[in-house]
Order: sequence, then C-alpha cells, then structure tokens
Amino acid sequence: MSALVAATRVQREKYPHAFRVPQRVLNSEGTTLKPRQVICSTLEDGEEVIIELRQGAAVPEEDVDAAEWTEEAYGPQANLMDCKFRWKVGGQQEFPKYVRGDYYVAPRWQGVYPQKDYGGPFEIQVVPVDVGPDQVDWIASRTAGFIEAR
Repeated sequence: MSALVAATRVQREKYPHAFRVPQRVLNSEGTTLKPRQVICSTLEDGEEVIIELRQGAAVPEEDVDAAEWTEEAYGPQANLMDCKFRWKVGGQQEFPKYVRGDYYVAPRWQGVYPQKDYGGPFEIQVVPVDVGPDQVDWIASRTAGFIEAR
C-alpha cells in the first residue's frame, strides 16, 4: 500500500463527507513519505504513520513541503484521473476517428484541480483495443499526465 492510498483510506474513514484531502504522510520520526512510496517496505511492523489532512481547499503558500507532496500526489503528472470513452458497436461500420469535448472541473474541486490547469478542450483519438479472440473495442482514453489544455 502506498502512502497516498493509506492517507485516502484514513480521510474517507474519519471525514467521509468533508473536504479534507490528504496533504502529507510522515513516519514516527517526522520524515515525509512520498505519495507512491510503499509503506511496508519503508516502515517496521507496528510503526506509527502520521497523516495530515488539508484543512481547506488550498495548501497554505508557506507550507512548501505540503505543496510539493500535493503536487506529486494530485498534480498533472499524477495520473490519478482517467477519461475513457467506448464506442458501442452497432450495425454501423464507420467509427469516429476522435472524441472531442471540454473537461469541466466541478466547482468544489477547483481549489485542488484549477479549471485553467485541468479543464478545457480535448481531442482523443479512438483506437481499436483487442479484448478477446476476434473481439475489438473502440476506445478513446487519456490519463491526467497526458491531458493538455488547448
């Protein structure tokens, strides 16, 4: 289990309806664990893990460590977001070449994922993906690390 997974589990258990996003995970000595650092290979059995949850929608500017952790955990290169479209095969033989539209960030998440960075127009190529013998799905897929506002 990674530090980010552990932090998210604690957040959901303690504050399931609150806007308290994990902003840092530390060991008992106060050393920050990377978001994707595997806990069982870093800590001893029974060692304490400290999970800090953000109090508001944004990380305070003076907290550079929390800002760096948040960027690594949730930033554009985190690949946490996934957008996938599947073209359902009917009687038609023609498939679209691209899926086009606009990403919109829900207002309550814009403190974490600003619309200017994560929203905007997109164009994703539809490609065939083998899913079994003589079976193909036509899918357009993109993760956050590859999303570019245009």
